Amino acid sequence: MEQIKPWRRETAWWVLLIEGVVAAGLGISILLRPAAAQGWVLLFLAIVLALHGLLTLADFLLGRRQGNFPLVRGSIGLIIGVVIILMPLFGFGDRLMAAWLLAIGLLATGGLALVAPFIETAGGARRGGFLLAIFLLILGAIVLYNVVSGVAVLQPVAWTLVLFGAVLIGYGVFTRSKTAAAGA
Repeated sequence: MEQIKPWRRETAWWVLLIEGVVAAGLGISILLRPAAAQGWVLLFLAIVLALHGLLTLADFLLGRRQGNFPLVRGSIGLIIGVVIILMPLFGFGDRLMAAWLLAIGLLATGGLALVAPFIETAGGARRGGFLLAIFLLILGAIVLYNVVSGVAVLQPVAWTLVLFGAVLIGYGVFTRSKTAAAGA
């Protein structure tokens, strides 16, 4: 489970590379086909939120995180993400309601992820989740801006995904070269 989380020392370089290619590919596809992307961007971001919550809960259950804070943090992301995913299946709510829920979920999860290293670990702060927290906060702010102003934000979401993907790819290459240098 730890293998698929970016920004951890134990994360394999090829996992970072795959995650980076997927994020950048999604961003590029949004840029190339914005009309087709409007419907699935909210769904994709809800899946990201739900997976982040699920991984946080898994870390809690495996004893990697301490206290009740990871339980609350993981539950918020998982519940809001799953509710948004299920909205079209059960025919309740509309796209605006889903966008509001998504903005609240991304901002809450990102904000809690910023303070989590100081609360959840016994040995003090860990920097592993900082960049992911920033990513969630940026996406939450973009979605909130869209909801409040009514301005289309597919382009900023796409560029955020492309940038995050490029950073993951670069970090994966850096990790691979560092591992190769250590093995030599």
